[in-house]
Amino acid sequence: MNISISDSEMKVMEKLWACGHMISVADVVAALNDDGENWTHQTVGTFLKRLETKGIVSASKKGKSLYYFPLLSKEQFYAKEADHFLQSKF
Repeated sequence: MNISISDSEMKVMEKLWACGHMISVADVVAALNDDGENWTHQTVGTFLKRLETKGIVSASKKGKSLYYFPLLSKEQFYAKEADHFLQSKF
């Protein structure tokens, strides 16, 4: 299974992993902007939708907001990435 994600998607994933529980798009935006960057709700929402399509995160609707959570731990993600690299090279 090849899980290819962009650098920006990885930044979003890092915030999800660091949170440890379901988190809203607005909370992800706030966490990213706390790092001194300028992320918008729409941009983060787009990256989360892409990650959901790739099967890395899932979403749950609470009221009018979507809350996201990782389906893979950071360790599982990197193990799959390393395995794919080895399979593709050897």
